[in-house]
Amino acid sequence: MSAFRFGPFLLSGPQSLWMGEALIPLSPLQSRLLTTFCLHPQQVIEKKRLIREVWCHADVSDVSLARAVHGLRHRLAVGLPPQELIRNIYGTGYVFTESVETLPTPAAEPSRATASVA
Repeated sequence: MSAFRFGPFLLSGPQSLWMGEALIPLSPLQSRLLTTFCLHPQQVIEKKRLIREVWCHADVSDVSLARAVHGLRHRLAVGLPPQELIRNIYGTGYVFTESVETLPTPAAEPSRATASVA
């Protein structure tokens, strides 16, 4: 898996989202969803495509997708002023508004003692 840097965040592996030296816990679903957004920054991703890439062709409702996006937005909002990193495109899908830098694998995680952000 590639590592991704956007804003103050580093997504460096499955469920490894860092903001500075603080680890922000992600569920496996949130990790897959964020990785998909990082692979397609500043592009509209249709709902069907998100479901296909994140849930691997499972039968998922728009409501389940909206809940997953809401949960991810909540994790990304920790300690930051309000901002819209994931924007809803009504009737179509979502766009990750932040520019993303793809880093070589493996990316070094912060090596000092870390505090988890709940």
